[in-house]
Amino acid sequence: RTCVAGQPCAFSGFTGIHLSSGDLVMLLETCADSNSLAMTSVLPRFNNGGLSLLATSDGSAFEWGISNGASSTSAGGIFRMCWCASGFHCELSGDFRVDAGHLSLIGPSPQFQDRTCVSGQVCVTMDI
Repeated sequence: RTCVAGQPCAFSGFTGIHLSSGDLVMLLETCADSNSLAMTSVLPRFNNGGLSLLATSDGSAFEWGISNGASSTSAGGIFRMCWCASGFHCELSGDFRVDAGHLSLIGPSPQFQDRTCVSGQVCVTMDI
């Protein structure tokens, strides 16, 4: 699955066993295990901290909503899609223990950018 920073993120055609509407996916660097520290938001600047809206279409369609009129502005990267079944406690990162694949987020990596431009001046950037 692939999404683009600054654009709404959604996909359908998600397959598996025991999927149902109301399931959730949280984007994490690594899915939880029994030793994971549970947090509410772990993906900076991704809508709802990386927690999807409730799945639709019998658990085969997921989306991340628009918050305050804006889509995700997270840094680009590859994140794990961690699944939690409808009917279970699915609020903290520690609740998402099933690795359901990855999501590639296309976008800049701001932590590796160090360009400066001055307002009113011509600005040229190279090697981005």
